[in-house]
Amino acid sequence: MLVPGLYPFFRRHVQQGFGGCGLNQPALVDYVSDLLTRFARVSAAFPFRSNEGRAIDSIAGLLIEWHAATGDEHRPSSHARETLLLHHVADYALFMSGLFLERLKARGQVAYYREQGAGAFARCARLESEPTRARVFYRVSHDFQPIADALDALWHQRLPAPVPTPELSPLAALWRA
Repeated sequence: MLVPGLYPFFRRHVQQGFGGCGLNQPALVDYVSDLLTRFARVSAAFPFRSNEGRAIDSIAGLLIEWHAATGDEHRPSSHARETLLLHHVADYALFMSGLFLERLKARGQVAYYREQGAGAFARCARLESEPTRARVFYRVSHDFQPIADALDALWHQRLPAPVPTPELSPLAALWRA
């Protein structure tokens, strides 16, 4: 049995899901599909660690790291780390706002994540030297909420995971669509 890779799987679903929302631009679909593929690995979703060695799993924690990378009077800035952290803040906010909306609602953090995500994408667009990527970042910044809403709908309508049974693993449920 031939099993497709994650990127084509996500791209097919994102393209179909975004099509009904007016978001079906190829570069945007590619970017979001790549994001979902990367974040399928937990280590990619949580690459930064606190001083205690714990994964940083919140926008606030990532913003603290980003601010530290910008430097101050006690230590120089690290432009590469600053850019990397800013891009991760943007991606992480979109990922959480789209796929874990209920978790953010329960914590009262939806508006905060959406505001920080849109702002981070706008800053990424200004820093990006490659024009196509900069346009995608501007688009995500401008349409952050509709994109997150489309991801939420995609997650619930196209990729619902049934309660696992011995006959059906959660992974198998993803591939049934």
